[in-house]
Amino acid sequence: QVAYTENNPFSIDTLNPTVTSVVVDTDPVYDGDLTQQITVTFSETMDQTVMPTVQITGITTPKTDAGTGVWSSPTQYVVTITLDDDNEEDSVLDIVVSLGQDAAGNTQVAYTENNPFSIDTLSPTVTSVVVDTDPIYDGDLTQQITVTFSENMDQTVMPTVQITGI
Repeated sequence: QVAYTENNPFSIDTLNPTVTSVVVDTDPVYDGDLTQQITVTFSETMDQTVMPTVQITGITTPKTDAGTGVWSSPTQYVVTITLDDDNEEDSVLDIVVSLGQDAAGNTQVAYTENNPFSIDTLSPTVTSVVVDTDPIYDGDLTQQITVTFSENMDQTVMPTVQITGI
């Protein structure tokens, strides 16, 4: 028999994939847009039949997506999560990505993205109302009313001030 050596008869892949980036499309999340699209990029080609788990933690109602996202490429997973309007203001939250697998079947290293976006679903409140003349009399029927809110307001939107009980 003639001696024979097979070059590179197989490969060994024991390297666990990692998350290289997490990108969100809305910051901050607010009452008018509670939907957050999250794009997760991995360090290598992933098994697209295995859906990673993406969680948003550190908020009043944590959210978990387990398999409803889509693979936009062999290394990018995109998921859309709708958050609840929990009347909260929070910037200390996390996105946790786990359980993805690469093409060789290696499970990804769990990854936490700290503070990737903030949530402001806290509705502003009126903290004080001040009128310039009290009582109103015939000589001064014009009133300047100053309303103070609990947070900065959008100055392009005028609030409705209504006087009742007259």
